[in-house]
Amino acid sequence: MYQPNNIDFRIASATAIGKFKMAQAHSFLQVCRKEFEFDLACREIVLLSYDKLSVWIQLMEKQFLREDGHPASETLRKHAISSFTDVLRVIEGTCIENPEVFGHQAVEFLKMIHSYAPTLMAEGLTSVLDAPSARAFSRLVDLTSDYLQHVLISMHEYNNNILLHKSPFICIANFCLLQRMTDGKKCKLISLRTRAAYFRKKLAQDCEFILKNYTNEDLSDESIELLNEMGIFAKGEVVAT
Repeated sequence: MYQPNNIDFRIASATAIGKFKMAQAHSFLQVCRKEFEFDLACREIVLLSYDKLSVWIQLMEKQFLREDGHPASETLRKHAISSFTDVLRVIEGTCIENPEVFGHQAVEFLKMIHSYAPTLMAEGLTSVLDAPSARAFSRLVDLTSDYLQHVLISMHEYNNNILLHKSPFICIANFCLLQRMTDGKKCKLISLRTRAAYFRKKLAQDCEFILKNYTNEDLSDESIELLNEMGIFAKGEVVAT
């Protein structure tokens, strides 16, 4: 049966997807920049992740449209989280099936990102899906864009730190801030800690990371202290003015 369109939802979803596509284009330009020397595997992981999650967004748009302006049902909430995780598994499967493009080590790093991504996405979705469907879908798209920016930045770290053996750096971006607090008081930053531990294992034990902050919050001291507690040395990036 044909369902008449909710024009308000369609306007909001088109705007959100348009914003997402602009971020996608910016990311694709980043992986093509000669000074970054992006490895084929790193570049293709970013492109593949965008491709699969772009399709997921389109499927989720249809699901949210059916909510007819109401907050997402519990069924849709669970489906959003489980289907996001399913997409990550599909991405991994594609990488494993094409070792000549992606290679074992890059896939290992991607799996590490995927190990915490569903938990952080679930945390983010819990906070955005209480709104009416148009606003909730727009927030879901923004959250997905934040995740894909996180993939881009993480692959940039991997490319620089592991493949190019340049001065190592580690980044904080908006996706890192999900599930930031434990018991309402202690900084968690699970993605930062997980990636830093991965690089520490692969690099010299006494190496020092440059901490790059891509959020609007002043997190340098907090994050450096957290890494120091793990025995990982880091210092804030000095940005030329």
